[in-house]
Amino acid sequence: MNSELYNDKWKDLKEEISNKGGNADAVIEALREHHEMYSDSLLEWLAKLYSKGVGGFYYSNSARDNSGFLPDVESTLQALNLIHYSGIIDSDDELPKAMRRKIAMFVCSLLDIDDGYIYHPQWGKDITDSRRGRDLQWAVDLSHRLKFKLPYSTAIERLKQNLDENDQSSVIALPEYLKNKKAFIEYLEKFDWKTNSYYSGNNLAAQVRQLSAAGLLDTAIDFLEDVRNKENGLWAEKPGYDAVNGAFKISFLYQEANRPFNYADKVVMTAMDCITSFDEPTVTVCYIYNTWYTISNLLFNAKNACGGGADFIEKVNKECLLRAPEAIRATSKKLATFMKKDGSISMCPHRTAALSQGAPVARRLPNGEAPNEGDINATVLGSTSTNVKIFECLGFGGNKIIPLYSKDSYQAFFYNLKY
Repeated sequence: MNSELYNDKWKDLKEEISNKGGNADAVIEALREHHEMYSDSLLEWLAKLYSKGVGGFYYSNSARDNSGFLPDVESTLQALNLIHYSGIIDSDDELPKAMRRKIAMFVCSLLDIDDGYIYHPQWGKDITDSRRGRDLQWAVDLSHRLKFKLPYSTAIERLKQNLDENDQSSVIALPEYLKNKKAFIEYLEKFDWKTNSYYSGNNLAAQVRQLSAAGLLDTAIDFLEDVRNKENGLWAEKPGYDAVNGAFKISFLYQEANRPFNYADKVVMTAMDCITSFDEPTVTVCYIYNTWYTISNLLFNAKNACGGGADFIEKVNKECLLRAPEAIRATSKKLATFMKKDGSISMCPHRTAALSQGAPVARRLPNGEAPNEGDINATVLGSTSTNVKIFECLGFGGNKIIPLYSKDSYQAFFYNLKY
């Protein structure tokens, strides 16, 4: 059983929880029960999404098994995140050399020489700003993690060059709204910040490194402070999942800029209330993950942008620890509605998402709906990523995190990986 893999670490964690004043027995019991939800079949499912021929991972089984779909950069990075944080390896260097080489070739083949963005053959260049921004960020992340060099300068590098040299010619092929402050503010004003801050914030978060490279990050944050609801600290009229989801995406801008996130205490309490409450429907698995990640991000922000933020961090860790048994069990119960028999997790309770950032990633059924299957995005968010964020919110990050798997499960993944 998964919960028995790290008996010494569970013992040490229990002692630390007691030392911090938490109900150690109740917290450990809830965490162990949560770990028991995950089986080796999840790793087997993941391995079968890898394409040796392409060098990347498909988003879902229906994408793998139907023409018109191909592996993509985001799914590939998310697969590596799941593998790494699952506990079956300690480093990306433990991945098969052939696999690492093929992934590098795949990513490099997608970089456009003209504008420095990543484009997939199945989607072309007519994609959303968030799709374009995310793919570029993930490609850069993969190049760092697997230690390969991208063949051309990226859009991020070109924007930085423009900022350093004030040379518009270097960014002539890039989006107009990234070329100057006036155009960027006009771009920001087109979004709905009062009733749809998740969509709006997601667009900016997906482009956060471009904004930083273009010198527009502070402009974005100043704008966001102006349109913010000062009473609840959110970009919404009332608290709830949608509001927290928006704050979650927006928090990445403050993190990148290393600027304090105002009203963090109010946002943390709203997120914790969402975790433990069943008053609102959990529409996607992101609702579960985003609430924990919001708290984790604000803890990170307090530590790095607020001169330590020790009092805030201690207060939040204590509140999370106090409510941990209820919060973890609520998380487990909500996640159970998304879990499939093959170990994967779907984006919605009874179906995957046919589109990701506007791009088709899964086959639609004859009635137009996406199939009831797990997908790589939801699976990584609902498994290893949620586990990591729970531990971080309780104040036990780094090597104190107890993974969902161990190297004992290594074969369950690599036996099924055709590299």
